[in-house]
Amino acid sequence: MELEYNCPLCNGLITIREKCPECGGPMEDWGRVQDYVDPYQPYLDMNITASEKHDEGRCVHLFLCPRCGRDIRITVNQIPGP
Repeated sequence: MELEYNCPLCNGLITIREKCPECGGPMEDWGRVQDYVDPYQPYLDMNITASEKHDEGRCVHLFLCPRCGRDIRITVNQIPGP
């Protein structure tokens, strides 16, 4: 039986508060970077969309500053789930 991992940020278990490195304003989580690759990506199972073995156990989120438009990526370690 293969252990399944879940992103605590995607599932609302944690909150990340990040300040913009450009202007210092609060950044917003815009979701997984993978969701922007393909229009159907958000509707596919996360196990299907993991591109390679090196992506397992991590979820990369896009954070955007609404004030200045700067964006950054934050990698979140996934946790074992049911």
